[in-house]
Amino acid sequence: MKKILAVLAAALIATSAFAKVGLIGGVSFSPNQVSFKDVQQWHAGLTWEIPIGIGFSLQPSLLYATKAGLRKEETAGIIDQLSMGYVQLPVQLLWGPDIADGNFKPYVFAEPYLGYNLTQNGQWVDVKNIKDVGKLFDWGGGLGIGVKLFKHLQITGKYIWSFGSIINANGDPNKDYEKFDIKSPGALQISAAILF
Repeated sequence: MKKILAVLAAALIATSAFAKVGLIGGVSFSPNQVSFKDVQQWHAGLTWEIPIGIGFSLQPSLLYATKAGLRKEETAGIIDQLSMGYVQLPVQLLWGPDIADGNFKPYVFAEPYLGYNLTQNGQWVDVKNIKDVGKLFDWGGGLGIGVKLFKHLQITGKYIWSFGSIINANGDPNKDYEKFDIKSPGALQISAAILF
């Protein structure tokens, strides 16, 4: 086992000479929302592209991402909004051919991600006991396509599925957040990254 770990560490060090660090950001929306204008969702953070050979790359990112939901009171005609901020760690496995000496690279990718809820409606989440911590985790995965231009610009589109609970552990007592329909099966996410 130690030999395997040593080989993996050596391979990571060897490929890190070709790795690029960058800034990433974009928008996302769910087809289940009333409209993109009604619920704006965004993400931003750091990303690290690590080539691993024959067109494959590993790309972990550290993001702050927002998620949102709408609740409509049918009787009163009121639309209420819940927005939540997460720190997320997606890890993409990319594959695509380098064309024009690496200046154009179309690719496909898959990713798992893990997230943790930090804010709700602009306020820090209040964790009252250790049991609440588990309720604040979010996890899921995504599939997408992208293109890398001029070796430094990435543009991607992906569909993500969230499997964790998106309900805050300690919501506003004046609102019944359990009625929010925000465990949608997925969302479309558009991103751009600049790699250095």
